[in-house]
Amino acid sequence: MKKAIVIIIIIVIGISQISATVKEETFEEAYPTLMEEATRISKAIYGEGNYVSLVEKACIAWCIYNCCDYYNMEVEQLVQPNYYLGYDSNNPVTEENFRIAFDVALGHWIEQQYGECPNRVLPKEYKFFGGHDGHNWFRVEFENFRNYWDYSLPNPYEGGLPEYYECN
Repeated sequence: MKKAIVIIIIIVIGISQISATVKEETFEEAYPTLMEEATRISKAIYGEGNYVSLVEKACIAWCIYNCCDYYNMEVEQLVQPNYYLGYDSNNPVTEENFRIAFDVALGHWIEQQYGECPNRVLPKEYKFFGGHDGHNWFRVEFENFRNYWDYSLPNPYEGGLPEYYECN
């Protein structure tokens, strides 16, 4: 019984320390990082799926954030040449790709700050994808090619992209 209590205390202490490490920041503080992340992700979108639908582009961006969260990495660490297949620093930053990337970056920031995200289109457990038949297929496991994401979350982009972003 004492052993179980000690384990529970350790778990509670660990969880409180983890939750205390979440950095709270204002939007103004986060904005420069969000812009950098959106630029980098938009270049990855260009290389991975410049020709696909808005929701599929958003899934690419969410897949990047899912990996970053799972592996405790920053976008800059994950999305770089020779590491993230579609990223090339010379890829252009198109307005559409930037706007979708910024919308997802903002949604991820909101989720980190408040625990919920208004525009998530890919569940957190989906960290892998591959191209086939002109589309990207998102999956939970690296080598499991049978269970793909079914796009069952609401699509916030059916009416197009939000109009309040500027591409720099």
